Amino acid sequence: MTSNGDVTKIATQWEDLKSNDNTRQALFQQVFDMLQSSVAENQSLREQIENLQYHENNCLRDLRKLQEDSKLVQERISSAPFVLVLIDGDSAPFNDSYVKAGVDGGRRAARDLKAALESYLKEYSGYQPHWSIVVRNYIKMTGLVRTYTRAQIVSDPGTVHAFFRGFNEVHPLFEFIDGGNDREAVDTKVQKNFELFANNEHCKHIVLAASSDTGYICFLRPFEPSHGVNAAVTLVESTPFPSAFAETAAKFKTAKFPHVFRSAKIFAPVQATQQLPVLRWSSSYASATTQSPVVAAAPQAGQTPSQEAPERRVPDGQSTLLRIQLNAAGQRIDERLPARDPDILARVRDLKLCNRFYLSSCTFSDCTHRHDYRKLTSEEKVALRRVARFSKCTKGTRCMDNTCVAAHQCVYGDSCDWGGECKYPHITDRTVVEVV
Repeated sequence: MTSNGDVTKIATQWEDLKSNDNTRQALFQQVFDMLQSSVAENQSLREQIENLQYHENNCLRDLRKLQEDSKLVQERISSAPFVLVLIDGDSAPFNDSYVKAGVDGGRRAARDLKAALESYLKEYSGYQPHWSIVVRNYIKMTGLVRTYTRAQIVSDPGTVHAFFRGFNEVHPLFEFIDGGNDREAVDTKVQKNFELFANNEHCKHIVLAASSDTGYICFLRPFEPSHGVNAAVTLVESTPFPSAFAETAAKFKTAKFPHVFRSAKIFAPVQATQQLPVLRWSSSYASATTQSPVVAAAPQAGQTPSQEAPERRVPDGQSTLLRIQLNAAGQRIDERLPARDPDILARVRDLKLCNRFYLSSCTFSDCTHRHDYRKLTSEEKVALRRVARFSKCTKGTRCMDNTCVAAHQCVYGDSCDWGGECKYPHITDRTVVEVV
């Protein structure tokens, strides 16, 4: 018979089995939940992977396209590299021998310039033979032709035009370009071309020839490097850099082509249209402090050259005071100056002397120009008088200041090329009737 103890034992075992079954079910449920979570996580990861693969494929496609575009751009850039040569023809004239030879001289000038440029660029700029050289020489053609004629470098203006033509014939990318007669026409065209090509990837180097024109100093400052030298730009020194320009030029590469360009500006004396009075001292120069000079007036209408014009005695005065020449209208007429020596003129200009101190009288207590230089020679004094004429007197022809050494009218007179753009006064009557 089954006893109560047996029943209790069986009941206990049954409870144990039920408990174990619950544990097993809980374990199964936990495993099932973990499996579901893993499946969901795997699904999310799969979707992320698919999304990443999609974007990767797009990126790879875009990258391939960019690489192809970049290759195409590089091919285009490398297919037409060039060096730009900008010449301010008024500041960097060619050697006279070229100009005198007309067409043949122009052709030789173009060939010699190209050879000089190639030699320089190979040494300093990594120049490759397939690079093109573009030369743009901007000039005021009418004025430059007149300058060559006045300077007696050529007797026929047609010779200069032939020189321009010969230069343009040799190389398709070499050309003289007439910038017109406006005062800043050449400077503006050179500077705008410089700015245009400075950021052009095809342009590998820029060569600028304008060494005597200080107007390029401010223009070049934005292209100066913070330190070192701008190796992408070369400044050609034909005529020596003025002292003010030399500091700027030191920030760029420089080159000289002395067999191509003139080393000095062209001196073209202005032809006098009327005979001006001539100072004749009444005694020797040694006694000039006690005797006054006399002025032989220009022949009046109706007089022949053999007739003596009445003499006008100039009042005695301090040696530092200038004698003022006046025409019939009371307009001041600047005395014509002797022919200049370009080398002396350049040297005196760079000294930064006080014009009034050395030529008349300086009354400025805070004058910033030099008073400490030695006594000037007669040639240096003539050069300084020319330097002083670079400045315009604000009173113009009405100035009666006998210490004023500035220009009171245009030194070129009727031969001036600037027309209405000229900043100097123009007068038609240059006959001196009075000296005060």
